[in-house]
Amino acid sequence: MGTSRAITVGLLVVDEATEELGLRIGAMHTITRGDLMINHALQVGLLDGYTGGVGVALDLLIEPTMAFGDKVTGVLRCPVAHQHG
Repeated sequence: MGTSRAITVGLLVVDEATEELGLRIGAMHTITRGDLMINHALQVGLLDGYTGGVGVALDLLIEPTMAFGDKVTGVLRCPVAHQHG
């Protein structure tokens, strides 16, 4: 069994297409057991660029993946999003 972790940071800058600054901070965790790998990610969006000016944006992703040989991988994406205002 293997485990990997990462911290993510995203910055949304203001330009012609984006009117508000945004900041996203997240944590990722992966567990591996043989050919089965499960990715978990939680991200928190702050500032108006990510939240639309209302509260905090929370995103959770649970993603089991399974390798079938060397050339094929199956992925099941289970995104969950919640905006708290």
